[in-house]
Amino acid sequence: MKINFFTHTAKCGGAEFSLIDLIRVAECEKKKVTLLDSGDLVAKLKSFDAEVNEFHRGNGYFEFIRKLFYLKTSFKGYDIVYSNSNRAYLWALLVKLLFFKRFKLIWHLRDAMDGNHFGIIRYPVCLSSRLTGVFVVFNSEYTRSAFRSSFGKDGLVIYNGFDMKNFSTNEVSNQSSPYKIAMISRISPWKGQKEVIKAVANLDFNVEVLVCGAPLFGEDEYYNEICREVEILNLKDKVKFLGNVSNVPKFLAETDINLVIHASTLPEPFGRCVVEAMLTGIPVMASNLGGVPEIANKDSFAYLFDPLEPNDLERGLKFCVSSQQSLMAKAKQADKECRNKFSYENLRESINVFLRNVYEN
Repeated sequence: MKINFFTHTAKCGGAEFSLIDLIRVAECEKKKVTLLDSGDLVAKLKSFDAEVNEFHRGNGYFEFIRKLFYLKTSFKGYDIVYSNSNRAYLWALLVKLLFFKRFKLIWHLRDAMDGNHFGIIRYPVCLSSRLTGVFVVFNSEYTRSAFRSSFGKDGLVIYNGFDMKNFSTNEVSNQSSPYKIAMISRISPWKGQKEVIKAVANLDFNVEVLVCGAPLFGEDEYYNEICREVEILNLKDKVKFLGNVSNVPKFLAETDINLVIHASTLPEPFGRCVVEAMLTGIPVMASNLGGVPEIANKDSFAYLFDPLEPNDLERGLKFCVSSQQSLMAKAKQADKECRNKFSYENLRESINVFLRNVYEN
């Protein structure tokens, strides 16, 4: 069995780190990774026992055709093409149909195909899964439900796996001052950075917000907007922009952090940073939307807030700051749940059974 893992981007985001985990545990005769770009992800992938193909963009009218023939060549000789993103799926499907390729196509859904994230274009895209024989994998039950509601075919939910050796407990003092809140996600309007900054401005407590991440997909104007918001609210001493964190488990274990907040204003397909924070024993406050509530029992979160309810974010922050000691018991329970649910062993077993079934189908 030869597998070609394919993604459209070479920038390192949550989906790409999850792809790396998949490549690590997949058992097959030969692995290859095909990228439709070049970037930071290339160096990370080349440390594994897998061939990596990267596409160097050019300019001109023939760029589309260049991509098609690049993919046709890269996919040659592989039994399975494992597309790790929606764009990757569409490109792989186009190559399969245009060149009559016989490879099995897998589409790993890491986006919620709902009306919040996608317009009416989601209907024909999801419907194509019923017409082309593609095998579908979802990263959460919420992602699965959204996809099926948009006329997509059913498939298998396989949760992300995490290498537990990379996680150690954060030993921050519960009474440290200032109270440090970390946000770990790309800078994007629906990730909630602006909402957290506004809520912090209304707190009477001594807090500091560590904003980890960068605008990856043309969201620089939003980044500039929240920087201006910090200045307007006179929070330059309270809000620190740290940029991308290359090793999130190490950062979480070694940095004084009292709370990690996941503040998406729209349903999150999964919530990788939520699991990473829980695996380091840090209390997590999160929006009660999408796949995030699936990660752990409700009582294991520091606070689940409703982003549609005015002031619930601010109410949750006040509760967390004033309940530090009691939140540590919740954090320990969350750590235990995540170690059982998101282990590499679970991922290895689930994905390899699935891949063998696809290959033999």
